[in-house]
Amino acid sequence: MSSSNSAISMDRRTVGRNNREGGIPRKCHCGAPPIVRNSLGREYPGRRYYTCEMGEDGGAHIGKWWDEAMMEEATILMLEMEDETDRMQRSKIEKIRKNIQTHREEMEHLYDLHGEHQTAVAMMKEVIVKKSDVMGVKAMKAEIAKKSDGIAVELRNMFLSSVQLDGN
Repeated sequence: MSSSNSAISMDRRTVGRNNREGGIPRKCHCGAPPIVRNSLGREYPGRRYYTCEMGEDGGAHIGKWWDEAMMEEATILMLEMEDETDRMQRSKIEKIRKNIQTHREEMEHLYDLHGEHQTAVAMMKEVIVKKSDVMGVKAMKAEIAKKSDGIAVELRNMFLSSVQLDGN
């Protein structure tokens, strides 16, 4: 095991639980699960470290300081959390952009409809002006009066018939 006084530096490309060397060891090089032991050496007495049950046989086994592993693990988790937060924000921004585009298209459609309606109203005004010129204003008034008289008579008859039905 080596001691390191320098700050832990993790490259974002190496962050990820499936493909990393940093942080808490998941397995020893020999395949055994890691265990935590206390150092018995003079230089770091009582300092905790990761090893495995076979760590004393002289083979290639893990040997990593527990405190360094914890700092690396915290850094990895922090970077993963930042990446996930960025991904979520990009996703929200993309949804907002799609909504804006949909609303923009709907507004363009409404503007088109408004223009069509304005054209139709202008055409109707022309027809009314032409008819008023042909028939004359007095003739139109007389026609309107006839229709309104007819409607008034119909309404009066409907009222009287409904009163008669209620009376029976």
